[in-house]
Amino acid sequence: MNEMLTLASDFIERMSNPAYGVRVNEDYSLRFAALLSSDEFPGLLRHEVAQLNDPSTLSPHGWLWLLGWARSEDIPLSDSLLLRLTEAWSSVFMQVAAIDLATRRADWRRQDSIAPLREFGNPFLRDLMTRCTYVDDGERRDYQYIPTARAESCLVALMQVGTEITLDAASALLNHPWIGSRLLVDFFWSLCSEFDNDTRETWVSRLRPPSGPPNEFSERA
Repeated sequence: MNEMLTLASDFIERMSNPAYGVRVNEDYSLRFAALLSSDEFPGLLRHEVAQLNDPSTLSPHGWLWLLGWARSEDIPLSDSLLLRLTEAWSSVFMQVAAIDLATRRADWRRQDSIAPLREFGNPFLRDLMTRCTYVDDGERRDYQYIPTARAESCLVALMQVGTEITLDAASALLNHPWIGSRLLVDFFWSLCSEFDNDTRETWVSRLRPPSGPPNEFSERA
């Protein structure tokens, strides 16, 4: 990082990370707002942010702030960086921010059919979902321990972003045949169990999961 971005990253960290306390957060927020109101700093920051390629540049709190700011300022970040951020920190919040930024300009109409995951029409989402559903052969020893956490957080994030392209992606993810597909579908139905009937029917109709809910869920419904 150059000197300007080093300064900016320190301010971003101190105003976004609650570990510093409310007083420090507010103080640095005011200082950073003053910098953004200057003549030269915003343009320099936009230029430097557009060149970022290392997830370790900021903490998760810093990245969440920066992704939101880049979204509001219409600053493009590379798909490669955004994918690496989703892998470095698999929280739903990071997934939502990265997906929202990466797909903000997508020209997409709702698809009538469910696309195979590897043929999904958006490269960022296709790569994201492919990585989330990849399981190394060495991890296939016991069905009960198939790693599905990344796919689960990806599914929730796609649903939360809630645009036509991300909902079509969520449908492709749910219908993708992979070793963890049954567990992911069960996870979807566990989410649905928390919804009221109308909301549940809306999600099921939109995402079109490959199979119905578990018997015990059907009985409760």
